[in-house]
Amino acid sequence: MTSTLFAGAKHAQIYAKYRPSPPKSLIKSIIEYLKLKRDPPFKKAIDVGCGSGQSTVVLSPYFETVIGLDISEAQIECAKKFNSSRNIEYKVTTKGNLPIASSSADLVTFSQSLHWFKGEEIYPEIERILQPNGVIAAYGYWIPIPKLNDQDKNMEINHLITQVNVHSCYTELTRNKLPTLEGSRMYYIVVQMRKI
Repeated sequence: MTSTLFAGAKHAQIYAKYRPSPPKSLIKSIIEYLKLKRDPPFKKAIDVGCGSGQSTVVLSPYFETVIGLDISEAQIECAKKFNSSRNIEYKVTTKGNLPIASSSADLVTFSQSLHWFKGEEIYPEIERILQPNGVIAAYGYWIPIPKLNDQDKNMEINHLITQVNVHSCYTELTRNKLPTLEGSRMYYIVVQMRKI
């Protein structure tokens, strides 16, 4: 969210039209992982870099409240227009600043958006808003591997990534006939953030 690439209204409309939603199997896997860390019911999920809201909407059946955040007013307007779930809110935010109460989120997601952030700006914010044993899920079209200034934390995160199953959702996407992803592979990871 350090770029204005997706800021224009026309671009936001095109993005909303052609951006695929995450596969249901992916979201179910994330929720199952969350259940291992926290007991339901789940109160709040935060979708950071939500764009036009495709990844925000698929979370709504599992949480009392889902908040989609993006720096683009045009993307947020598209999200509000095309997504009508009553338990979803959308907010325009600035880079690295998550307007969410401390220790209030069960889940923080980054759907194809983590790479837009500087780790030293976003990771402290994620730790601030996550409840104890809260989960961060970063997923997209390749495996995101975060880099921190702390070598020990880098090793811990990389270890967690290798412990968690990394799956291909390509077959489900093919069944859904999403031509924009033909020949590509969608991977995801789920990494638990712990308060230290």
